[in-house]
Amino acid sequence: MDQIGDEALVDRLIALVLTAIAKIVAPGQDPPHLGAETERVRKHLEHDVSVSSAIPGAPQRREA
Repeated sequence: MDQIGDEALVDRLIALVLTAIAKIVAPGQDPPHLGAETERVRKHLEHDVSVSSAIPGAPQRREA
């Protein structure tokens, strides 16, 4: 093949590759809006306070 034919083939291959990449990436461009759901969870947990750590107390002395 000559140089012009090679360049045309490369251009077509690049177009095919870029089209495939665009089809893969396109669904991630506009992800679903989850703001309303996270806002509801935040409001639900607003007054729900959990105690996950022990309450500190005075250390006890040991007699040797």
